[in-house]
Amino acid sequence: MLSLSVLSGRYAICRLDPEAPVPDWATSLPFFSVTRTSGELSIVCLEARVPEGIRCERGWRVLELEGPFDLSATGILASVLLPLGDAVSALRARGHRVRMESHGSS
Repeated sequence: MLSLSVLSGRYAICRLDPEAPVPDWATSLPFFSVTRTSGELSIVCLEARVPEGIRCERGWRVLELEGPFDLSATGILASVLLPLGDAVSALRARGHRVRMESHGSS
């Protein structure tokens, strides 16, 4: 059984140019993530820290899986994602509308 925490606050997912330096506003606690690929610099941080004009999606929440985890263990992420999918189905079955923003459907 895993333990999870819902972090307080709303978060933003930002996309910057791949060559951009990591900005100071991106590394604020309690949580941040910085990932660089050949195509972009991706940042997840508190939305209140993101300056105007930065390309981002706001309003996200963060679920923290409390570790540590055995690095040889498999299926940890699936054990969390599958019930979340079931939760969406359960909400819809009770008459709630759940919009999936990435697909634009309800």
